[in-house]
Amino acid sequence: MFTLTLVKTWGWHYRIRCKNDVWLWRSSKGWSQPKSFHLQPGEVFGWHNVKLHKRQWYGPVHVIFGRNNVNGEF
Repeated sequence: MFTLTLVKTWGWHYRIRCKNDVWLWRSSKGWSQPKSFHLQPGEVFGWHNVKLHKRQWYGPVHVIFGRNNVNGEF
């Protein structure tokens, strides 16, 4: 259901689950990892035009990450 919403609403064609130690590059902030952000349950961030991984980067992509408000999973 979630993936179908992404396709119909936002035009996204796939999603990739990443671990919280993946490296993300943003032009305004440089390299960082999701684990360095301390999110509250139910809190979500969305970034556009991000590169994934340092050595052989992939992107630009749009990234959404957050903390599950039910079980606290990142």
